[in-house]
Amino acid sequence: MLGLPHPLSELGSPGLIRGLSTLFFGVEICTMIFALRAVSGRAHRHLMPWVPTLHFYFPLGVFAAYKALFELVFQPFYWDKTQHGLSL
Repeated sequence: MLGLPHPLSELGSPGLIRGLSTLFFGVEICTMIFALRAVSGRAHRHLMPWVPTLHFYFPLGVFAAYKALFELVFQPFYWDKTQHGLSL
C-alpha cells in the first residue's frame, strides 16, 4: 500500500500473513454479527447504529485493565473514586 512494504513481511511467509489477516477479519465479522444479534431485541434495537463503534470501545477496556494493574502493583492502597453529590 502506497509503495511501502508490510511491516510483518519480514516475520513470516506471505501465506502466513494472508492466513492471519483472514482470521482477523473473520473474527471481526463474528464480533459484529454477535453484537448485532445482542441488540436485535425490541428493547435494544435503537443501539444497532452504535455496533460499529465497538471497535473503538473494546481497546478502552484494555487501557482500563492496564491502569488497574498498574495501580494494584504500585499504589495498592489508592482508591480511584468517583465524586458524587456534585449536582444540585
